[in-house]
Amino acid sequence: VVAGGAQASYMALSATFVQDMTPDTLRGRVMSLYVMLAAGHMAFVNLGMGALADVVGVRILLVVPGLLWTAVFLAGAFALGDLRELLRSGTFRTAAPAAAVPAQA
Repeated sequence: VVAGGAQASYMALSATFVQDMTPDTLRGRVMSLYVMLAAGHMAFVNLGMGALADVVGVRILLVVPGLLWTAVFLAGAFALGDLRELLRSGTFRTAAPAAAVPAQA
């Protein structure tokens, strides 16, 4: 129940973030791609993870990817300047305000 609540909260917050960062003229296209990738990818990955859990066990299947993603995040945090800046300041640097993006005809 806790994991489901956390996942629902994450999905709602990430969708809100994507919509907030996307210009109005592209929001529908970006959100359709985002939802297709998030929901579609999740279904296929869960199918494979279920089969793999039968072979290696659930505990290993939860711990190993968690450790790997933590390592990937930490490597990215040290390697990418923008991510370092976000973690340091708590704010994003944007290339241009949404009003400066020209509308498509």
